Amino acid sequence: MLLYGATAAVLAVLGRRWLRGRCLSWSAVAILSLLPLAFTVSGFLPGRTLAPTPQLAGVPPWADPELVAASAASSSAVNPLLLDPLSQMLPWSRAARDSWLFNSSQGAGAALLGNGQSAVLFPTELASRGLPPFRSLPYSQAARLLIAGWGLFLLARRLGAREPAALVGAAVYVGSGFLQLWRLHPHSLVAAMAPWIAVAALDLLRRRTTESVRRSAARLAVCGALGVFAGHPETLLHGVLLAGLLALLLGRWRQRVLPRLRWVAAAGLLAFLLAAPVLLPVVENLRASAEWSEARAERRAQTGVRWVDSLDRLAPAVAFAAWGDPRDGSWHGPENLAEVGGGSLGASAVLLALFGVWRYRRRRVVWALLGVGLLSLAAGALVPLVAEPLGWIPLLRDSLLKRLALGWCLAGTVLAALGVEGWVRSRYGRRTAVAVFTAILAVFLGALLSGGALALELVPLIVLAAVLCWNPRGRLRRVALALLLATVLVPRLAHFARWVPVADASAFFPETLATRCVAERLEGTVWRVAGLDAALVPQAASFFGFEEVRANDPMTFGPYAAFSRAFGTPRRGNWVKILDPDHPALDFLGVRYLFDHPSMHHRAGVEVVYQGRDAVVYENPGALPRMFLPREVLGLANPRVAMEAAVSLEDFAARAVVAVPPERELPVVTPNGRGRLADLQVEKGVLGARVVAEEPLLVVTSQPAIPGWRLTVDGRRLEPERVNGAFLGVRLAAGEHTVEFRYRPLSWVIGCWAFGVGILAWFWFTLIGRHDHHRRSVSTA
Repeated sequence: MLLYGATAAVLAVLGRRWLRGRCLSWSAVAILSLLPLAFTVSGFLPGRTLAPTPQLAGVPPWADPELVAASAASSSAVNPLLLDPLSQMLPWSRAARDSWLFNSSQGAGAALLGNGQSAVLFPTELASRGLPPFRSLPYSQAARLLIAGWGLFLLARRLGAREPAALVGAAVYVGSGFLQLWRLHPHSLVAAMAPWIAVAALDLLRRRTTESVRRSAARLAVCGALGVFAGHPETLLHGVLLAGLLALLLGRWRQRVLPRLRWVAAAGLLAFLLAAPVLLPVVENLRASAEWSEARAERRAQTGVRWVDSLDRLAPAVAFAAWGDPRDGSWHGPENLAEVGGGSLGASAVLLALFGVWRYRRRRVVWALLGVGLLSLAAGALVPLVAEPLGWIPLLRDSLLKRLALGWCLAGTVLAALGVEGWVRSRYGRRTAVAVFTAILAVFLGALLSGGALALELVPLIVLAAVLCWNPRGRLRRVALALLLATVLVPRLAHFARWVPVADASAFFPETLATRCVAERLEGTVWRVAGLDAALVPQAASFFGFEEVRANDPMTFGPYAAFSRAFGTPRRGNWVKILDPDHPALDFLGVRYLFDHPSMHHRAGVEVVYQGRDAVVYENPGALPRMFLPREVLGLANPRVAMEAAVSLEDFAARAVVAVPPERELPVVTPNGRGRLADLQVEKGVLGARVVAEEPLLVVTSQPAIPGWRLTVDGRRLEPERVNGAFLGVRLAAGEHTVEFRYRPLSWVIGCWAFGVGILAWFWFTLIGRHDHHRRSVSTA
């Protein structure tokens, strides 16, 4: 709570500065600070957390019936749509406590910062790592909702709304389906930054003096860089496009927009420099990722759907509660349709947005917002005329086009705030108020007769309209505005307050006898682990200090994803399912211990070292060390053929497959040189040994060759060999050598230097203007 309070205080200071002297009341600060707690307060209670970890109950090594019963008794209903946070986002956050760059708890060692979605360097995520993992989640969710609320509040104020209307808009945005459905994903962090980027872009076009424009460019650059740090570049691209479109539509081309394009370009360059420590590793890893390979292989036709299907996707725009609740099995429609249309904002907010379109005086603002919102809604529903042209953008496939619904959420929310402003500013006669009341009452009665939940969302609006009919210009307006705030907030609470299950702290990746047994056996060793079938949710190994070979990351190293088909059944969008604990590829990867369901017993090729009610643990005696010398070497020039040969190997200690240039291809299998390894060193991001070679030989490792590994032999930089299709290796001459592989991506090094340059440039942007202004003021005096 102290950390959340400090975050709220920092945002209040920033908000006051961005309002440039406009009124900011203490009541507004209090409301904005309390809005996120309305959705997350249950996670701040002692011994409680907001996490999907009740889903672990019943899965080895958490299959103990007593543990399952305790988790069910102390936690709310499981949400099956939160598997990605359970197996990706939560473990990424835990892994980042040990290393920002390298994640040894998935995929036999993978890039963490370079996966683009871990949000390792976002300020609130950095702050949350000072808390115990189960405590960090409530703060993380509340903090991103707090950032979103303040951003929308500032955006609404910039577009002409006064404080009460902007507060209503903030409540709509905080409770929107886009933010709530993605509350544990990086999408919500990017959505929280989107209104800040829009405010900074509008400021850049509206400031008059050179000094103020320079400072606005610096602010825009910082907001853009924080958007990159937020962890989902595709959604950030959507947010930037929407902010830019709004700024262009609301700017005056000849007087301000065209002359300031150079400042926009300068802000973009500065944002790139500040975000380089994240952006460059992401770009480096993207080219070698499984996601990139699949995207190139798939056809572009998937970005377009039939008109009938797109109309079905638009249903939530009018069916406000049609999406149902996945916790009780009443889910309707494909995927997360509640992030689109009316199901995202709610009936009251949509009616207020329509009122804004009708009554708000600044028509240019209204039409710009309405155009951006409807265009985004059409793209999110994959309407062919909109989705097909956008599909030509690389990687912008149907799953990412749906995220453009963020534009509808943002524009519709601001329109709702402007609708409140129009309601407050307009001088209604009693006839107009009665007409509005009658219209809302008719919609309410229609919803009530149809038996829909929409009627519940309209009850407060009915009361509000009645108040305005009775006393349209009197003191009851404050009461009406308070009621309006409740109108847009209470239905969202009913829908989303328990979207993320409330879990007991003891259900948060609990340590069991099985995990304790494996931890004791692994102490002082460097073996890896795995789970059979669904056991040991991938990357959960990070909570116990284990190293896992399965991966659940769209940025998984492409060659390793291909190699993993050797030891498991690939599942699109999920991790590889391992069924055979005695597979030779597991020997090669150094998998010593495997978790299985407690109902299983003996399996061929492995030994039972623990059997309890929580899990069965097997030991694989054939596991190989991380670095070893194979007896034979097969050289193949074609990478695809080399991968196929590696996948089909039955004894990795006997033979290794290497990729060689065509002129060096070996027509037959050749014996490897004789030698021995000593002083094997295995740490996070470091793999080394002392090799005594009696003759030239090949050293093989089981570390995937993800971009960023550097090889030194006796202190000299060398290029590593690619062995077994996806792993690091090195050829050595006869003699004694010190070999070290170290994960230190050049992209990270260059990114840190670029960040330093960006910091210096940012100080120049912000301070030089103040110096010039002070000098002119003194000269004038």
